[in-house]
Order: sequence, then C-alpha cells, then structure tokens
Amino acid sequence: MSDLEMEPQFEFISKSEADTRHLGVAIGDVLAPGMVVGLNGSLGSGKTRLTQAIGESLGIPEGQV
Repeated sequence: MSDLEMEPQFEFISKSEADTRHLGVAIGDVLAPGMVVGLNGSLGSGKTRLTQAIGESLGIPEGQV
C-alpha cells in the first residue's frame, strides 16, 4: 500500500448559494491541518463560493480567499 490513501468521494448538488455556503462551513468545521479538498465542476458551479465558505469557517478573512 502506498503512502497515499484515498478517502471516499461524494457528490453534492446544491439548489442555492445558501446550500453551497452551508456545505462549505460544514467542511471547514471538520478539516484538520494537512487535509486536502479537491473540487471539480464546470464554470459557475459554485467552487469559488464553496471555497469562500470553507475559508470563512477556518477564520480566513473574506478578501483573502
């Protein structure tokens, strides 16, 4: 087995920007130092908003994400 361990993947379909924000905050609440989150999606799918919400949860100032 290699040093790289694959964790389960999941798909989330957001119905609104508020849903995306709630998910981002929830992800940020459980992240530990050194963890990596990969996002994949088409243009306008909410990756930036999700990242901003994760940053918000981690205490990163809004303009720095």
